[in-house]
Amino acid sequence: MKNFKLKIKLLLYGFPFLDEYFAMDNFELKKEKVDFSSINDVISKNSFIPAGYIYNCTFRLKNDENIYYSYFESVKNIEHTIPNNKAINKESIMEYFSNLNDIEELINNFKKKLRLIFNLRIIFPISEIIILDENNKLIDSFVEHNNFPAQFGLDESFDKEQFVKNSRVGFNLESFLLTEKNNVKFSRAISLFNDSFDSSDISIRYLLLFSCLESLFLTSKKNITENLALCTSRIFLYENPKDEEELYRKIKNLYNYRCKFIHGQKTESITYDLEMELRKIVRYVLLIYWHLCLSGKQSNQIIKILKNKEKISLQTKIYANTIRCDNYEDAYRENLEMIGIEISKGNVTITEQENGVIKAIKEI
Repeated sequence: MKNFKLKIKLLLYGFPFLDEYFAMDNFELKKEKVDFSSINDVISKNSFIPAGYIYNCTFRLKNDENIYYSYFESVKNIEHTIPNNKAINKESIMEYFSNLNDIEELINNFKKKLRLIFNLRIIFPISEIIILDENNKLIDSFVEHNNFPAQFGLDESFDKEQFVKNSRVGFNLESFLLTEKNNVKFSRAISLFNDSFDSSDISIRYLLLFSCLESLFLTSKKNITENLALCTSRIFLYENPKDEEELYRKIKNLYNYRCKFIHGQKTESITYDLEMELRKIVRYVLLIYWHLCLSGKQSNQIIKILKNKEKISLQTKIYANTIRCDNYEDAYRENLEMIGIEISKGNVTITEQENGVIKAIKEI
């Protein structure tokens, strides 16, 4: 067996460049200046240039005439061991790594997590894989191209406030992937959500988003609209019944557009704003559903709990309120109120606090 190390660079489209340091899952966000006036020199030094995608990924910073592009780069080199008979020479080593599914899976899982957290159409049009020996000496590199040009021209805008709000959400990728492995409904829904970013057709994206909800909540062909609206509105765990009723009606209305499209009626009614409204809802549903899975609930149990309005853990209610709330301070205050109510009922005890601030609780 021989030991090697991998460094991964991912050209980035759809994710804003941040002034502050940003890193996630062994990848850190970087930017690099590109000078198109000396393009021949640039091509010889930068593997991201030849495919031409980088032209569509460039941006300017305020009060800066330079042109930049963003990319993610692995912070720590990824160690990998391959059999001796697969590492006879440089050519065999490169062939082995170019056919290694683990690399593609790692990149796709990272992209999937970013999409779910930020709800953005994040794309890695080019991936550069750099192969090093165990002493960090360069062996060679290769580049993978993804289907990218069809994504250009989509009518989308970046909402900075929503981005900041969504950035509060984080989750352990390993635990998330384990839930995908063990829960077929959740795995199918996540796959559909991820696929919904990749179509250039807004109607198809809209259908895929509703397919996420259908895969989670539908168990029969009866009362489809009713069951979908009921489970979706209840999984938000609103304290105010009026908020739940409003979302219930909204889902029914949004689903009506989906049905009209499926049955051959005009498609112009499915607008970008409708898609974004639905996408926001679906993202919340997936995150809260996953939290319920982490508490040990199976798919059939989750549907039963939602339909019958059975008791849900306070931890999940706090999580749902935190990701829904526009203002973090408001969410914190509301969460303390919920905790206080449950303490007064004898359902919860405080297990850790510091200077009067509750750090941990235990449900009885």
